Amino acid sequence: MVDVFISYSGDDRGKAEVLARALAGQGWQVWWDRSIPTGEEYRTVIETALRDARCVLVLWSPRSVRSRWVCAEAEDAWSRQALVPVQIEACRPPLPFGTLQTADLTRWGGDASDPAFARLAADIERFAPRTASAGAGRPVVTSVGGGRRKRRLAVVGVAGALAAAVAFYAFRAYYATWSLPPEIVRFDAARASVERGESVRLTWSVRRADSVEIVKTAGRRSQNLGRFQKLDGELEDVVQSDAGYTLSAHAANGKSAVSVPVSVKVIRRAQPVSPEPPPVDRKGEALELARAWFAAWLRGDGDTVVRLAAMPFSLSGKRYASSDELRRANALAHSQKAARENWETMQIEAGEVRRVKDPAEVAVDQPTSLPPDLAPEDYVVTLWFRRPHADAIRFSVFVGLRHGRLQVLGGAG
Repeated sequence: MVDVFISYSGDDRGKAEVLARALAGQGWQVWWDRSIPTGEEYRTVIETALRDARCVLVLWSPRSVRSRWVCAEAEDAWSRQALVPVQIEACRPPLPFGTLQTADLTRWGGDASDPAFARLAADIERFAPRTASAGAGRPVVTSVGGGRRKRRLAVVGVAGALAAAVAFYAFRAYYATWSLPPEIVRFDAARASVERGESVRLTWSVRRADSVEIVKTAGRRSQNLGRFQKLDGELEDVVQSDAGYTLSAHAANGKSAVSVPVSVKVIRRAQPVSPEPPPVDRKGEALELARAWFAAWLRGDGDTVVRLAAMPFSLSGKRYASSDELRRANALAHSQKAARENWETMQIEAGEVRRVKDPAEVAVDQPTSLPPDLAPEDYVVTLWFRRPHADAIRFSVFVGLRHGRLQVLGGAG
């Protein structure tokens, strides 16, 4: 059994040898040379020396932090509570070793009286106390059976090299996955879209992790749904709005994360369609409005009837621009003048009131006199006016519902 096992990168062999000889000078037996006797299994020799050492010095440098072997040996020592981390160059040790108190030998030049080395020796003393008989100059163990190795190398060199190569690859395969981050095999939601208030089931499967954590994000709000030790499990959550679920797998040497979205369906329910009320029959109102309008026109009442020269037959404000329409307007104006002169002797008699089904089928003496905005369900009111001892003259007044009230749309003689 050795007192101190030094773990280091092959590129730091020179510094490891200086430290090993300084520790041997303080009375400790040190294992640091990784030379393996011919015919002996590489992994067995290292594991035996690592397991038997009272404490393990891990030399951290920019090279060793990338070495899987060094990290594996540090993990083994840490699990046995025999780890003494030492920093020989400025670097950031891998997790979780970066959180441990580490001896600083970045400026140490090999002097055993240096305070930094003295503090390291005090740390080692807690793991491997030196006995009273232990003296300075105790030998450094550079290998196991070194002399015998040279003799065997001459006899079975080829076979030993082959055995060492096989052992090396076996050892590398053994520790291949140690420094890999956690692997998230699967994390998904049973349904990617649910209705508001429904539950969604999340399932996961993780490898090489100590625990998993699930966080729900909806808008700007985040909610931690819990941390679980199960590497294969499921969870249900109620969804009120579009959300994202993130699973983080935690391990000593890193973290992995993956997210899945869940959306809320927008359900558009059909609004009940109210049946349109049946049209109200306003024939009586249409007749009274037509008689009043026609009587005002016969009297020439300009406050009641719009000037016919500009807008014949229309109270809605629509102008008639064609020459034919203006001629008809002038003719009606002359008729209005004659009617005004004989107003006292004229009588107005009401005829029929009917609704328009098709404006193209309305029969009048002058089809071009129809109002352009005549529409179905409007009214055609037929009026008769006469003077004594004269033939009756028919006149049609068009009335329609516009903007919620009845309006005279025009007239035709």
